Amino acid sequence: AAAFTLAPTSPLTLRWTRTVFDNDTLIVEHPRLLELRAYTASFACSARDASVPGLGLGGACPLAWTFTTAATPSVRLLYPAGGERLTGAALHTIRWVSADEEATLQTRVELSLDGGSTWTRLEDLTPFPTGDTKVPRLLPTFDSTNALVRVTAWDSWGLNATATSGAFAIDTTRPTI
Repeated sequence: AAAFTLAPTSPLTLRWTRTVFDNDTLIVEHPRLLELRAYTASFACSARDASVPGLGLGGACPLAWTFTTAATPSVRLLYPAGGERLTGAALHTIRWVSADEEATLQTRVELSLDGGSTWTRLEDLTPFPTGDTKVPRLLPTFDSTNALVRVTAWDSWGLNATATSGAFAIDTTRPTI
């Protein structure tokens, strides 16, 4: 039987490293674990460090613990979606829907007037509740045929999701006769 296991199973790479003494820290490397899944990690009594012939596991043996992985938030931008022609220097409501197991997400809302080459922050790490969110913002007095809005939401673990609108126009030029 393996000295270290993870259930449900996942490919593991084990390596010993040094924190204070040689071979005193075991690093367990694995691919990204599934979200919102309970895992059990176990050390068998046969676990040995990398010395020859190997020192056994000290303390309580066997050792097992269970943890649940976090989920990445999701965000979907509803307005602007792309294709709109919006009036500059006017109030428009940016709208998105976010979801996560946490009730509040730190959110950044950005506007690009040049197709995404540069971004201006309209909201910066502002806490918004998950769900349907509407934020009124005054669009700049600047003509653009390639404006974008981007919304990024972070949970308390630092996991994040981003949604970007399609290109839309901002028109600040008054018609002439």
